[in-house]
Amino acid sequence: MKLFNASIFRRFRTKNRISAHDPHTGQEKWYIFLSPLNLVTALVALLVVLFVAVITIIAFTPALDMVPGYPGAKTRTMLIEYNMKLDSLEHELTLWNNYYLNLKRIMDGQPTAVVESPRPDSVVAAAGEISRIAEDSILRAQIEGDGPYALRPTASGGGADYPEMYPPVKGVVTAKFDPRVGRFGTQIAVAENQPVMALMEGVVFNASWTPDKGEVIYILHPGNIISAYLYNAQLTKQTGDRVYSGEVVGFTGTSTTGQADAGYSEVQLWINGTPVDPENYLIF
Repeated sequence: MKLFNASIFRRFRTKNRISAHDPHTGQEKWYIFLSPLNLVTALVALLVVLFVAVITIIAFTPALDMVPGYPGAKTRTMLIEYNMKLDSLEHELTLWNNYYLNLKRIMDGQPTAVVESPRPDSVVAAAGEISRIAEDSILRAQIEGDGPYALRPTASGGGADYPEMYPPVKGVVTAKFDPRVGRFGTQIAVAENQPVMALMEGVVFNASWTPDKGEVIYILHPGNIISAYLYNAQLTKQTGDRVYSGEVVGFTGTSTTGQADAGYSEVQLWINGTPVDPENYLIF
């Protein structure tokens, strides 16, 4: 048995002459000595080279996109784009849901609040761990008490009950707040193309056009506060948009509604569903 195995191995390593001859003259043109072991080794090396070449082409060229059922680079790019669009749609749906919930609470006469996007605030978190000092307690007593430094609601806004409000427009007051005659805001004479700014941060819950008041925009603010801006020539925000204090929401015009007295803007302020005089909170 050992002799048989040795004979087979010897034949496997025995080289044979392989030559090429001229078909017309029979003269030998080329020859080589090869054994079966050389042929097997060459075949294995060729397969390894082909395997490495195919893997390289698939990994570093767009050829992977042509392989059926395999997610290539193009497919991965499309999946990333679709995930981003889905995330944006989810965010928009959340804003619209908050808008409708706040609108429903307004119709029911309930207080509303602008939903803030959660974001970490290490400074605020760490502030609760800092002990008060004597000077801080003295200053707090002066501000919260009845002294000359106490905070009170003034014409410029702010105070203990309501946050600081930004004047939407600058101009001359032509008609004051008077609910008895149906005027629920303050009318201000303004220049053409003057920017109209949001007095506080909030969410736009109505932006539309009316024949008698031109472009109008209503913004819901924290604390169940609603501000309205009437007689605009152009709006820069749409229903559902979030705005920040002092952000431009529209522009005035000298002929917003086509009337002769249309060169003005009207600002209304509603707190807990009741109209209030804007001049008690703002300086125009």
